[in-house]
Amino acid sequence: MAFGVTFTTNLTPAQYDEIWRLLRDQRADRPQGRLSHVGFEQRGVMRVVDVWDSMERFEAFGETLLPLIAKVGGEATPEITEARYFQAD
Repeated sequence: MAFGVTFTTNLTPAQYDEIWRLLRDQRADRPQGRLSHVGFEQRGVMRVVDVWDSMERFEAFGETLLPLIAKVGGEATPEITEARYFQAD
């Protein structure tokens, strides 16, 4: 069963880009279980929408991601919803 995770953040685009750089440096930018990822700027801050194949894998990635968000001085609050339908083309 897939889960949609929508993050409300206070991250600027520069902070978001820095998190991606740090993830790539750790070779953690393609975590197992993440089916899709999109990040976009909305009113000056980043919003993120992920789809994950399990809560366990999402939570495991959180152990890597959350310290990086804190390292750049940001905050991100996830809202988790069971996906009714997911299709990746």
